[in-house]
Amino acid sequence: MQEVEQQEITAAGAGNLSELLDRWLEYISPRRAAYTIYEYSRLIEKTIKPALGNVRVDRLTGRQLDTFYRKLEESGLSGSSIHQHHSVPSQTCSA
Repeated sequence: MQEVEQQEITAAGAGNLSELLDRWLEYISPRRAAYTIYEYSRLIEKTIKPALGNVRVDRLTGRQLDTFYRKLEESGLSGSSIHQHHSVPSQTCSA
């Protein structure tokens, strides 16, 4: 069953990362605490979508993610905060 749900999230027409993140949040919302969803949404809207949201999912590269994380580090974010930003796309791909 999880395989079918994962397929629906990742393969059913999510053209760019922004669309995939929106679908992932909708999928996990009933399974997570309200504050967790709030924090994920905040990270997604404030930093992930502006930086990577327009990238097609099938063209997202490790180099793009590394550049994103480096810019977060250069902006003064702590390692813990950068890890939180990393966990969202990572969980999106393994939902």
